[in-house]
Amino acid sequence: MSPLPEGLAPLDDTLLVEPPAGYAEQVNVASGQGEDYAWAQARGYLYTDLDRAAACMRLAEIMVDRRSVDAWLLTEIPDPGYDFSAEIWQLVEDIVDVEFTSQWRQSVLDDGGGGELLAVRWKKIEGSDFLPLLEGSMLFLPADEGVLEVQIIEHLDAPLTDAAATAAQTIEDYYTELRACGRGEDLPEYPRR
Repeated sequence: MSPLPEGLAPLDDTLLVEPPAGYAEQVNVASGQGEDYAWAQARGYLYTDLDRAAACMRLAEIMVDRRSVDAWLLTEIPDPGYDFSAEIWQLVEDIVDVEFTSQWRQSVLDDGGGGELLAVRWKKIEGSDFLPLLEGSMLFLPADEGVLEVQIIEHLDAPLTDAAATAAQTIEDYYTELRACGRGEDLPEYPRR
């Protein structure tokens, strides 16, 4: 695979989790606590194509952690460097309300071997100090006919939560939502955290 542009490259150079065996449409997740932030990584397979995955990754209901966020507003921000770029204002209503805005970008890129891949990046760009860091990346890579491998990474610093468990649940939810969207099914509903 060719190196990806800075704004779309994966957050981590090395994945610490293996994909499921035999192209099974499921996901494997690992998480932990680093010195400066919690991390979570996932690898799984989706039975869909790049066009459908790219369309799914433009849905605010997939980009938002619906277990925690009570309200959101997606605004597309055209950027000639990306196929899709948007900002999402989000509100978490709790003892102390937390407002923040995250930026999302995605592009279908040449994989360097005659094929294409979908790269996605997101990060918190402004808002409450109760959420010092939230950033992530996804890669969708053709694995077999009609099968994509998805690699998801998230870094999270959220002092009032078990950040590693929250990040792991969030990226598992991303996978579950992408699988449903890829199948044309309704997105799952979640209990509140």
